[in-house]
Amino acid sequence: MKCLRCGHCCIHYDVIIVKPEHVDLPNLNSQVPLMHKESGKECPHLSWDGDTAICGVHDKTWYKKTPCFNHVQIERSIDNPCRLGEYIRKQGKKIRLS
Repeated sequence: MKCLRCGHCCIHYDVIIVKPEHVDLPNLNSQVPLMHKESGKECPHLSWDGDTAICGVHDKTWYKKTPCFNHVQIERSIDNPCRLGEYIRKQGKKIRLS
């Protein structure tokens, strides 16, 4: 699934994320320190460039070990756009909390 960077998942989903105090460790092994981010609370790794959501941990070497990386919809191809993100973008919805 191709993320359209709408930010919806980063705010409105209950997700498991890497603890913010551990993101600068150069190489997290199999013991990635995780925490629960509640629905309705903005992920601490999220920032914005206009209306584009930017994840502060996507470029980390250990990102592929995280639940966020493994979040997908049932798609035929990894190149299919996120259906929810596509809907939000088409509707021009603003999903930020502030």
